[in-house]
Amino acid sequence: MTNTIALLAYDSKKDNLVEFAKQHQVVLSRYKLVAPEDTAQYLLQEAAIEINSVLPISLGGDAQIAAEIATGNIIAVICLVDYLFSQSYEPDLKLLLRICQIHNVPIAINIATAEAIIDSFIQATVAHLIFNPVSGKGNAQQELSLIKSILEPHLHLHIHETTIEQTAEELTKEAIAKQADIIIASGGDGTVSAVAGELLNTGIPLGVIPRGTANAFGMALGIPSITPIRSACDIILAGKIRTIDVGQCNDRTMILLAGVGYEAETIERADREAKNRWGVLAYVMAGWQQLNEQELFD
Repeated sequence: MTNTIALLAYDSKKDNLVEFAKQHQVVLSRYKLVAPEDTAQYLLQEAAIEINSVLPISLGGDAQIAAEIATGNIIAVICLVDYLFSQSYEPDLKLLLRICQIHNVPIAINIATAEAIIDSFIQATVAHLIFNPVSGKGNAQQELSLIKSILEPHLHLHIHETTIEQTAEELTKEAIAKQADIIIASGGDGTVSAVAGELLNTGIPLGVIPRGTANAFGMALGIPSITPIRSACDIILAGKIRTIDVGQCNDRTMILLAGVGYEAETIERADREAKNRWGVLAYVMAGWQQLNEQELFD
């Protein structure tokens, strides 16, 4: 539930929460939302917003939200309270205030402070990171932790890891639908190309954090190869945007080059196992093997 806003309300304030959610639906739609089960159902029914749920308050839903705050997954809490008409089963405000204070997470207990949180989010840059965990030879989780440590203090960063089931293209489409301000591709040239293809004509900038075997596109952009992750993150935070030419071939986007014949067969032959074992030398070895099998064009 990274980069999530928690929505809670005392029973007498749930209608106020619904009106608040309707009024700020555009901003809230850019984030993941979570609420206790009964509140989530009411918000879905009355405001038609996409929201995740935890247990009802009576079963410890507020404690679940507190745990998510403690683990760094929740970036703001809106808990509308009513001191005049509170019930025994209302959210534990003391718990939420304490955990938010400890972890420096903003919490609003009335509409005025909730509006202040939303105003700050309107000005924030929302970034979606498409992260390929199998790219390159490094420790993916250490590299992801480094990226987060550099970017999260400055951006509202949503992280999506590619899997066999969820491709970079699919995750990019989801990020576009969430109205991202910038979408960052972290992986090899294949990952970067896949994300770039979905961003064509959207107006959304592409951030590049090279973590692949060759990183040809990152090198062409001038991203230093000695500390590529830190250097790329610094470039992203500096807001350095440049326009590049792209091409399309067989419905695929070319952001650097297109290869046919010997070059294409060599790249295809350098599989993930070889790249994990030999790094960039995998392409050299694949090239030698391909020389013995290459068929000449007529």
